[in-house]
Amino acid sequence: MNDKTKKLFEASKEYSIWEKFPIVYRMLKSWRKGLYKPNMKNRIIILLSFIYVVSPVDLFPEAIFQFLGLADDLAVIMLLFSKLGEEIDSYVFWEKSNPKKEFQDAEVVSED
Repeated sequence: MNDKTKKLFEASKEYSIWEKFPIVYRMLKSWRKGLYKPNMKNRIIILLSFIYVVSPVDLFPEAIFQFLGLADDLAVIMLLFSKLGEEIDSYVFWEKSNPKKEFQDAEVVSED
């Protein structure tokens, strides 16, 4: 990585948790438009982690394993935030290194 790349990557880590919500929104919007392609491995891990956390099915149910049941959920949540953070950093780097291309809908009017 050259110095410019390092500075851009480090700049992405300066955002607070509240400032990352709009970044996630922009990232999803760019992905939906086909402008940004997130890392496939991160997408799968984030999706599966989210499903595991909201699902009533657990590897270690809290009712039976008490602390261990909570620890597995906490570990998955930490993995979820870690991978989401990596993807946010990659998106911010991508966003800063690519010129912004915004187009507005326009109607073509002929002069005939």
